[in-house]
Amino acid sequence: MSSSGPIVSVVIPAYNAAPFLRETIESVLAQTYEPVEIVLVDDGSTDGTPDVAASFADAILYVRQANAGVSSARNRGLEEASGVYLCFLDADDWLYPQDLARKVELLEARPELALAHGLVEVTGPALEPSGEVLRGAEGEVLDALLNLIPPAIPCPSNVLIRRSVLADVGVFDEELSTSADYDLWLRVACEFPVGRVDEPSVKYRRHEGAMFTDVEAQRRDMERIFRKHRQRLGTKPAWRTLRWRFYRSVAGEYRRRGRWLAAVAFAGRAFWARIR
Repeated sequence: MSSSGPIVSVVIPAYNAAPFLRETIESVLAQTYEPVEIVLVDDGSTDGTPDVAASFADAILYVRQANAGVSSARNRGLEEASGVYLCFLDADDWLYPQDLARKVELLEARPELALAHGLVEVTGPALEPSGEVLRGAEGEVLDALLNLIPPAIPCPSNVLIRRSVLADVGVFDEELSTSADYDLWLRVACEFPVGRVDEPSVKYRRHEGAMFTDVEAQRRDMERIFRKHRQRLGTKPAWRTLRWRFYRSVAGEYRRRGRWLAAVAFAGRAFWARIR
């Protein structure tokens, strides 16, 4: 790619991210695409995150704010960023060197697409491959999103989105945390098609501190999403599937943790979501 291409801004929201942050930033600096701007938003970290940021000096734009959650940090990064295209990279994930170049190429060739994503390699804490690779959907993906499993857009780190699309559909809902990206993808998919690059784009790191392990936050987020989108999407057949699959997964997670009363309660919600 030529350095005369459009600016890509990589926004990294970080909260107590010191153990993984250096590898994440280095993966952005190793991109084959230019020009890339890195905006690191420190969401009130109390660990060594500021020291890691300082070690990159002028290579990044470092912004610190009082702790307000990942959606607030992403939106703050959007305000600070200057790019035409934006990647919201979690502070524990890792981009393949060709990632941004391939996605910019696709979006430049197809102006009707809102965003581009690629294949996601799921790894352990040390970026060791788990053998699981997530391949999302492309084109008109609303029904695929509502089906929930498999994920139509596997993770936020894997997305390169046009700034103009965010101006149309809105930014991240700051009342949401673990599912804020899913809420945004629903809004995007109601208006635009999306593109997919059929090669590995990102290493998605699973570890004990990752947000996806917080079942209570996931439940609160998804119930807010159900309320937000019910009027617009509630008549779609896949809406029932979404609620059934989500409540079933919550029931299974509570069962795995030995919380039997909660497991039974959410199994009941799954049953009613399935038949109503």
